[in-house]
Amino acid sequence: MDREDYKKYAELLFQRFGDRVKFWITLNQPYSLASKGYGDGSYPPGRCTGCEFGGDSGIEPYIVGHNQLLAHAIAVALYRKRYQKLQGGKIGTTLIGRWFTPLNENSIRDTAAAKRAFKFFVGWFLVGNRLPKFTPQESKLVKGSLDFLGLNYYVNSGVLTDV
Repeated sequence: MDREDYKKYAELLFQRFGDRVKFWITLNQPYSLASKGYGDGSYPPGRCTGCEFGGDSGIEPYIVGHNQLLAHAIAVALYRKRYQKLQGGKIGTTLIGRWFTPLNENSIRDTAAAKRAFKFFVGWFLVGNRLPKFTPQESKLVKGSLDFLGLNYYVNSGVLTDV
């Protein structure tokens, strides 16, 4: 994702639709593009380890996630600087949120595994410890770049520690 192109795209939307849009979502489910487009190759551009178009499933999804967060933060900074006060909207992002429950609710290990699964699935966009390192300037840009956080919830998954 080219951040400058995304900034221009966001600005065009703010200019054209800002008088009607009160809740802006910069990216819908960035995990899906990162994991499906670069992790297993099932979404465009179809990159992954062993895919026809090449790729590295162990690294590329995190690079993509890193760049998506920066593009989001740049769009937010632009909106807050030029449009938010005039248009009165809020800006955030929406993550895909699968909920995980222990298959055995009496198992401490299954409960811990369910928490780990949620942190991995949703948390890497919120915490970022799996993403490439941000520069101090990038960290400052990303920090606080949400007026709200949307969560798309589709399915619950049962988690079992030992198979």
